[in-house]
Amino acid sequence: MGQLHNEIRRGNLGPALKAALGADDADGTLERFSETIGPVIDLWSLPEWAALRDEVLGVILVSQGAVVGESSFIAVVNPTGSGMIVTVEAARVFGSIQTLALGQATALAFEGSGSISAGFVRDRRLGIGALFRSRTNAVFGTDAAQLMVTQEFVALASATEDKQAILSVPAVLSPGTGYGVQGQTNNLALVAGFRFRERAALPGELV
Repeated sequence: MGQLHNEIRRGNLGPALKAALGADDADGTLERFSETIGPVIDLWSLPEWAALRDEVLGVILVSQGAVVGESSFIAVVNPTGSGMIVTVEAARVFGSIQTLALGQATALAFEGSGSISAGFVRDRRLGIGALFRSRTNAVFGTDAAQLMVTQEFVALASATEDKQAILSVPAVLSPGTGYGVQGQTNNLALVAGFRFRERAALPGELV
């Protein structure tokens, strides 16, 4: 059939809605469903529907040991040339009491100063890679503070709060960028975890 006058064709919300409802009508669209049943469906509300939108749910947890005379950093990185948008939804850091700097840098800047570890996919139905690894990476090392454009500082909480800090998120990463946390005291280790979503960028999103 021809395109409806008010049909939405950008992205994949139409196929996601039909998959969520179990509809097999080849001609069904967002507009047709709204005319027929007036649905109130939030296609972002359920984590199992992320796959219907071609989004990958991922998680990263890494540690950086203490190095004498240097400060530790951990970052989540959207690789250069990935064609993806990565949205960091939650982040938490554990370690000794200290001030942390949060900031962004290029992927190459982080990767040139640390080790790289891929994240894990949180939806095993997708079967990405032999070990369900994501395309988004964690990079960890020491003394990268000069690489980051610092956006804010937070305090790693007191021992009575299990020495953890919840970082300010979300953070949206275009290809070739990273979001990191840098300890401001030398000789201390860090452990950081990031929860994120990754998906192919739509036309016009990578501005």
